[in-house]
Amino acid sequence: SYRNIMKRAGREIVCELCRMTDERVIEVHHKDKNRMNNRINNLAWLCRNCHYIVHHFADGRAKFLLL
Repeated sequence: SYRNIMKRAGREIVCELCRMTDERVIEVHHKDKNRMNNRINNLAWLCRNCHYIVHHFADGRAKFLLL
């Protein structure tokens, strides 16, 4: 699973946008939107809310890409 890839890489489980640390709502986001590309530099932790914003709102995606 994507979570296991991130955990094995030692990536701290924290939303990259809002800094939430509740593991129950943290998901893995594919930066290039290609779920087959599981390289660690293509994966990011996002809470459910920020993940939705990044996928559905242009300004949310732009904010994420600036990180």
